[in-house]
Amino acid sequence: MEALGKLVAGVAHEVNTPLGVAMTSVSIVEDQVKMLQSAYQNQQLDESVFVNFLESTLPAITMTNTNLERAASLVQQFKQTSDNQGHGDTQLVFLKPLCEELIASIAPLYEPSDVEFMVDIIESLKLRTIPGAIEQILTNLINNSCQHGFSESQEDQNLIFVKVFKVDDKVIIDYQDNGVGIDDKIASEVFTPFYTTNRSQGGTGLGLSIVYNLVTQKLKGDIRIVEQHASIGAHFQIRLPLHLD
Repeated sequence: MEALGKLVAGVAHEVNTPLGVAMTSVSIVEDQVKMLQSAYQNQQLDESVFVNFLESTLPAITMTNTNLERAASLVQQFKQTSDNQGHGDTQLVFLKPLCEELIASIAPLYEPSDVEFMVDIIESLKLRTIPGAIEQILTNLINNSCQHGFSESQEDQNLIFVKVFKVDDKVIIDYQDNGVGIDDKIASEVFTPFYTTNRSQGGTGLGLSIVYNLVTQKLKGDIRIVEQHASIGAHFQIRLPLHLD
């Protein structure tokens, strides 16, 4: 019930802010339209009145669109926390080309942070899983590294390490960056929807909650954060079954 309360409060807070701005902007437009209508009816509509109308309404309309798009984006991200979101059917996939192709395809996400990747996966490693979910998980982890790990890092080079190996009937995805890391005090909170330490910079706190739900619900695995004192940067270990039924 406590987690549900935090979730509802998070949804309300995150969506209410852009909707409130949008409603205020629409109110401004409404007032300006009424003033324009009044000027027209009283035969006082001249160039200056019309120009003032444009100068007042166009920025308000832009602000409305921006904030409605923000609200829609938040709702879409929130929907992705559900395990009902489709990421395709199960397939037999080789993990090395899957990871390498994904990293190449999302270059605009990490290039501003000047990230170098270290990928350690044997060519023959394969598993039956949902590749779209794997791609979403890695994308969110990389984005999290760029937004949180590297934004205040003092390292000369931003590095992300992706190592994948097999242990018995499980595949282990070991993901680590050399950024500022995750304090052990908040490690238990980072998978909670809407929990973020970067809200002032536009963080929504949904990225890692989506990762958690995809791993545990969609892929029937588990994910843990390696203690900060035992590693550099943020360090996640994901265990997935070799065969997802």
